[in-house]
Amino acid sequence: MLPLAWAASRQGMAGAISAAIVLEAGVTIAALWPVLHLERMPNLQMLVLSLILSGFLIGIAVDIARRASDDLRHSMRLAAAGEMAAAGAHELNQPLAAISSYTAGALNVLERADKGVPVEPSLLRRALEQARQQAQRAGQIIRSVHEFVKKSEPQREEVAIKSVVDGVRALVELQARKAYVALQFELPAQLPTVLADRLMLEQVLLNLTRNGIEAMAEVPPERRLLRIAADADAAQVSVSVIDNGHGIPPDVAERLFSPFFSTKAEGMGMGLSICRTAIEFHGGTLTHAPNPGGGTVFTFSLPRRDAAAAASATGAPELK
Repeated sequence: MLPLAWAASRQGMAGAISAAIVLEAGVTIAALWPVLHLERMPNLQMLVLSLILSGFLIGIAVDIARRASDDLRHSMRLAAAGEMAAAGAHELNQPLAAISSYTAGALNVLERADKGVPVEPSLLRRALEQARQQAQRAGQIIRSVHEFVKKSEPQREEVAIKSVVDGVRALVELQARKAYVALQFELPAQLPTVLADRLMLEQVLLNLTRNGIEAMAEVPPERRLLRIAADADAAQVSVSVIDNGHGIPPDVAERLFSPFFSTKAEGMGMGLSICRTAIEFHGGTLTHAPNPGGGTVFTFSLPRRDAAAAASATGAPELK
């Protein structure tokens, strides 16, 4: 049973079928062994059949879990795509306006030259160089958005929390600048790693930071500060997103993670629900608490890699 269960838990239904074929072949060979009494074959076949069915059930469960993980991850990307496209479009306005200004200046220089007015070549060179730099900046913005929203296969791996923060930092900065929000990162130099799908964690963090930025829309600009902090204890690694908004009323807090509940007129109420599902899928928790200085603290905690690896060794399905 153990080899069959192991193959099913690691490779899903495909592994269960392969192991079942090997097991059945072994039984067939054993039936030809003179020492084995033929009257015991029906009992042996029933035992093998029960083992194979158990393996198939494990394989089906693993396949369903992986498919659910893939669907969840893709849904989170689709939800983030619109937000990132809007932020990227806003951020593109500045370099595109600068390109228009510099090229217009270059054209003015050329028109003066056509009229016989002496011009300095350095002026034209400087304008074109500035336009080139702004075009590169626009390209970087587009690439950042594209890399974030494109779909890739889920993969559970050893992840450093700093890499998760770095993965969304540019996009968070886009949103923060647009909303006149200051950012503060409080990440210890050494943090334990976690076993997780890195891009799913990036999407959770992006959703929480976006909510924190929006929560400070009615706060005076000089008080708008979003902090992203991380710490760890013997069992888990925690990441907190702390805003200086007006906080969450108690009646809203009770339903905050409920699907289809939203305090935004245009919201679908799926963001926090999906985030909590994603964190719980990794064996973690997502909670919120009042910020003593005003606002809210959202914290997600994940098992340290050694704890997650131990749980996986007991037979929990892996993300591939």
